[in-house]
Parts: sequence; C-alpha cells; structure tokens
Amino acid sequence: MYIKEIPEFYYDRFFECIGDEGKERHLDNNSEKNSSDGTNLFGEREKKEDQKSNYVIVGNGFDLNLGLKSSYNNFLEETIRQYRLYDNNLLYEFNNLFIKEFDGKELNWSDFETIFENQIIEINKSYMQSNSDYTNNFRVDKINRNLRELEKLFYHYIKKEYENWTENRKNKKSKINRFYKELFSNKDTHILSFNFTNALKDVLKENGITNSNNYQLHGSLKDNNIIFGGGFTGSEGLKNVNLNDSLTNDKLVRMKNDPTLFSNRQRLIQNLKANKNESFNLFIMGHSIIGSDFIFLKPFFEKAHKIYLFYHEKDYSTKLQYFIKQLGREQAEKIYLIPFFNVLQKQEDLVVIDGLENYNLVKDNFTFSIPQDKESSLIFENVQIDSHSFIVYKLRQISINGKIELENLLKVLEQFEQEYTVEFQPNFAIHIQEVKDSKALSKLFANRVFKNSLKYANRIEILNSTFEWKALYNIIDINKLEECIMKNNNIIFDESNSQFDISKLPEMKNLQIENNEFQDDANELNVKSIFEITIEHSLANMYRLIVIYNNNLTVNQKIMDIGIESTIIKIQIDSSTANVHFPKVEHLEMYGIDDISLPSITINNKISVLKVNDFADEELKLSMFFQKENNLLSKLQEIEINNMFLNTLEVDIFCDIFNYSPILRYNTDKIYFSKIISESNKNAKELNILDLIVERSEPFRSSSKTNEEKNKAIKNIIIMDEQISEFVDEWGINKEKLNFFLENYQLKKEINMQNGYQELRRKEYFHNSSKSKNMNYLEYSNAFKNELKLLVEKVRDN
Repeated sequence: MYIKEIPEFYYDRFFECIGDEGKERHLDNNSEKNSSDGTNLFGEREKKEDQKSNYVIVGNGFDLNLGLKSSYNNFLEETIRQYRLYDNNLLYEFNNLFIKEFDGKELNWSDFETIFENQIIEINKSYMQSNSDYTNNFRVDKINRNLRELEKLFYHYIKKEYENWTENRKNKKSKINRFYKELFSNKDTHILSFNFTNALKDVLKENGITNSNNYQLHGSLKDNNIIFGGGFTGSEGLKNVNLNDSLTNDKLVRMKNDPTLFSNRQRLIQNLKANKNESFNLFIMGHSIIGSDFIFLKPFFEKAHKIYLFYHEKDYSTKLQYFIKQLGREQAEKIYLIPFFNVLQKQEDLVVIDGLENYNLVKDNFTFSIPQDKESSLIFENVQIDSHSFIVYKLRQISINGKIELENLLKVLEQFEQEYTVEFQPNFAIHIQEVKDSKALSKLFANRVFKNSLKYANRIEILNSTFEWKALYNIIDINKLEECIMKNNNIIFDESNSQFDISKLPEMKNLQIENNEFQDDANELNVKSIFEITIEHSLANMYRLIVIYNNNLTVNQKIMDIGIESTIIKIQIDSSTANVHFPKVEHLEMYGIDDISLPSITINNKISVLKVNDFADEELKLSMFFQKENNLLSKLQEIEINNMFLNTLEVDIFCDIFNYSPILRYNTDKIYFSKIISESNKNAKELNILDLIVERSEPFRSSSKTNEEKNKAIKNIIIMDEQISEFVDEWGINKEKLNFFLENYQLKKEINMQNGYQELRRKEYFHNSSKSKNMNYLEYSNAFKNELKLLVEKVRDN
C-alpha cells in the first residue's frame, strides 16, 4: 500500500500515540532520509495539498474573444437595423429599457442591468411618496414585460449569431491557445459561465478537452432558459423595494424558479462549502464584475488566494475602482492584471510570444505585464500571444540588451500586420546596447515599425554596439528626437555617408557622442576617410552638446561658427578648428587632439565651469578665453587645466570669490582664486601662478641605488623591450611608432586620444599582422585596441 492511500485518521492516531516530541523527531528523520529527492514521508500528500484548484469566471467578453457578436451593442445595433429604430424616441417607444448611452458611454450588459434596477427602485421610491399602488404596480409590470420581451429578442438574436459562428468554424479550424488548454483541461478547474452559448464547450471539445465542472449560471440557448434581471437580493437596494412583483426578475429568484439553473447553482455552492478550508486561484475572463453578479461572486473574491483579472484595452480601471469600493484595498491586493490574449489561434495567426521565458526577452517593450512570483510563473509558464492580439500593438519603448533580445523583438515586430496601427506610448524611447552584429541592427533599422517609431520617439540611446551609420542616418528624416546618445560603439561608415548633420534633429536638446570608434569601410590600403559632425543651421533647443573621446572623427568648423546656443558643451578639437565661439555656454570642456595648440576662443563671461585638456601650449593667459571688454566672471566656479605642461600660467581675470569660492585646477594641483588675488596684491610684478600651485622638484643629482637594484632595473628594461618587440612582430606595426606612443602616454587620457595612436592603426598593418587572420578590419581594430591597453599596463608595471 502507498503512503498516500492511508486514511486521514491513521495519521492522527499515529501522532497521538507518539506524542509531539515523537512526531517532531519522526518528521525530522523522514526529512533527512528523503532530502536527496526533495520529498519526505508525506511528500506526495503535501504536494497535493499545495496544488490549488482554479475557478474561472467567464463573461460575455469571453464569447467576444472567440469571435461571437454577443455584446449589448451588437444586439442593439442589429435590433435598430431590423426594426428601423434610427431615432432615439422610436427606440425608447419600442422598449423603455433600450438605451444607447449610459453616463455618456456605450452600454455593456452590466449597464443594462443597472438601468433595469434603477427603474425598479425609482418606481418604489415614487410609491413611498405617493402611496399609489395602481399606477406604480402598472409601471413595475411594464418594466418586467419589457425585460422579458428583450430576453426573447436576444434569444433569437444570439441563437442566429451562434449558428453563424458554428457554421463559419467548420471550414476554419482554430487551435486553442496553449495557456487556456492547460487551464481548462485541469480536473481541478471549475468554470462559472455567465454566457448563454456553448461556444466554450465547443472549443474545448474540438481540442480534445473535457471539463465536467462547468456551471452555466444564467441559462443557455440549449435549455431555452436565458435570464436577464437585477440583483436586489443581498444589496442595499433591497430596502427600497416594496411593490409587488418588483423582485420577479431578480436573478436569484429566477434561478431558484428554474430547476436546471437551481441545480447548477446548488452544485457550485456545495462544492465551495466542501472545500471551505482551501483557498483557490480565481480567474476573471470577460466579466465586468460590476452590477448584479457581484453579490453572488463576492464569496469567491473573498476566499480566493489570488485573483487574475483578464482585461481588454483599459477596462480594468473601472473594475478595480469598483472592487476596491466594495471590498477594500486589502482584498484588491490579491488582484493581478492579465491582458486578455486570444483564446483561439487561427491558421493565419503567428505566435509572437511563446512562453514566459520568451516573454521576458521582450517584456520591457510592451505596456502589459505577466506576474512572475513563484506560483504565477507556473501558471503562465506556457503563455502564448499571437500577432492579432491587441496588446502587442501598444509599444511602451524599444529596449534591447544583446543580440538575443534583438532577434526576439524583431520576430515580434516583423509579424505586425500592415493594417494594424501601432500605438506608441507618451515619452517613447529607444534603447539599444551590447549588440555587436551590424547586420542584425541594420535589419532592425529597416523594419517598418522601427522606422515609424522614430516619428514618435523623444530619445534614442545606442551603447556598446556595432552598426552601420548609413542604416540609421537614412531613417531619421522625420523625427521628434530630443535626446540622442551614442557611447562606446563601433560605427561603420563609407565615403558617401561620412557625415552627421545634426540639423536633421530640429527638436534636439541633448546630443552626446562619446568614446566611439568610427570605422571607414573602405578596403583600399592607406585610404582613410574621417567621419564628420557638422551643422547647417542653428538648433534653438539644444542645451547640451557632447562630442568627446571619439576616434577618427572631426568636428566641422561650422559647429563653432554658427553659434551653438547650448549651455553645456564638451567637445574635441583638432587642427581643423580655427576658432571657437559659443555665446551662451555655461559649462565648457575642450579636448585637444594630436598635440595641437589652443585655437582662438571667445566665450561669454557668464560661464561657471571651464575645462581645457590636452593642448600643447606652454604659456597661457586666462583672459584669452573671454570677451575682451569685460574680465569680470561673475558666476565662475571652476577652471581646470589638464594634461598640459605650461611654463607660465597668468590669471588676468576677476571673479566673485564671496558667493562661489572659485577654484583653479592645474593637472593634480588646485588653488582658490581668493589666494591668487591675495598673492597678486603682495607682488607688484606679474605673478606666475605655477609658482604657487606646483611643487618644483630638485634637479636629479646622484643615484644611491645599489648594484642589485641597478641590475634589477636593467633586467626590467630588457624584459620590457622583449615584450614590445613581441607585440610589434605579432601585430606587424612599426616599433619606433609604438615607442613614441608609449613614451608620450598620459594616464588621464582615453587610449584613442593618445598621441601616436592613429599612426598605429594604419590599414597596412592590418594586412601585415599575423593576428588578423579570420578577422575583418573592425574585429582586428577592437582586438588591437584591447591588446595595446594590456601592453601599456605591463610597461607601467615594469
């Protein structure tokens, strides 16, 4: 006999005999004995207890999802067409309960029931005030007759619609979504259907699924007992109901009067009572939960462990608000919002999200979420979303981290049907990182949805990736981009597409191009193009412009001449720059390339931060940067001079030392301007600030090193030379040019900004190198850069 077959009272009697200590010891022993396979003596029994049953509430939205036109508005429109009730007065005269709108919106079935309830209550209130039985009883009777007439009309309407739906499906077999198949085939799943058709049963039967726990609570076409009505019993409205026949069409009353419905209801209630100590998972699919059914469903809401509320579009908002109002926030915490993805998959439908693992690769792009706590992950593990689902056409952003995420998102985007309009959420942004495959990114850039997204995106960010400039640049003709950030990329260009005119971004506010490797795609030896950043007309909105640490890139003089009105500018400057003019800059950083001297510079006197890096000047007057008519810098906080080796630094400017405490930094040293002013007052002659802030080292005299230390130093030099020679042989480069690079290496500079680096990257070396086998030039360039960094570290260590 298996343990799981032992009757319950045997366990109780067994533990009663051995006592609490014996029970604890027994469980511990069995836990240790079976820990290897993760079970204990009662493993199977406990697992069974942990498995929660499922209750699925199915409403009209479920039949709509299956393709039936079963909504109140479908019924209303067909009645209007059939009886030519094109005027509101004609419609009302036809049946007092027929209303097109309620509270300014189209009606659904719960609204229709609310209208019926309100009219009954209003008549009863009128009776309380006038005490006129005859008139008010007549009005109640009329409303009841109107309701029954609508029942008959709807019966014929939905019967015809169901027959058409059944007939159409004969030639269009559909497969049930794997998630629903697993849910409904579970023997512990109970279906509470408020629909009148057998559409769900038909779909399950077609897919080989049987479920005996199916409760059709409001009647069916098959039994010809569909019921409309209100839900007064158990509600606040009941205290206002006094007239005879007011409860004739109360749903509870009508269910009790119908033997089939009463039997279904009792079977469901008995099942719930039999498992009163067990919680369950509750799924709400296509049911509004608002109105007369809420009273009946309330015990299910309260007892449920978790409530999975399936929504369409934004109908969850009203449902949540109503739920919180009726049951409180604590009960609402149990609710998980799930998009009502399609139940059926037609032959032409393509599954674009297949399983929870696949969903996680693209989830950041969409506006919907699927819960992933331990229990929910098991429930939704095999979720499937097809190309016709409403949720995939709402994009929150495009977010890609790595090639796998790119391929999965592209798979989704490629299945978007042409006739569907993609909805891009406010503040739409594009973020791409860690994609090293330029062809894969070109495929993304060519995608219809991606190209369209640029018309709505306010931000694009590409990091640590490899892409072809032409593929991106050619699709940004129409855009609303306010931010463009490109960092640490390999950007491939050719001679015909070697320019970035930032005027193409008219709304641009923040442009950052940092630490990118611009790679000429030309194959000819020693033919080298340089990528160029330029501008044809000014950009009024741009407040930040950053173009620094880029390799094989030049900034066109137009950027300096047209007058970028940015307040924050960080820019690399080469020998092609003759002058710099930034009229509104408040934070300026300039980085020189290849040992050039500072160009002619004119900036406004409202600047707060000025940083000058990597220029070859030996003498510097700070006044050279500013407008000549006024040397007062009222907002200055910091001037920084880095990687420059000056003989003379003259401070011939004035600044506010009381409100800002401005600082002058020179390489690693600093001094406050207040001290500079103090020292200047003491000295009648011009003061060289370097005398104040730089410690002058004593000239080298004699070495006190021992012979052992000298021998060690010589040995290190020999080792270092061997490492350099080995590097030269492997990469096929010029040793003198490598030595020049190493001798002039500056620690604070990026490697691609170092003197002599460009000379080491000549294409002839690519063809000479033994390392370049099976590499394209871009791969070779990246490998060379990384190996060169390692060589620099070795040389420094020696």
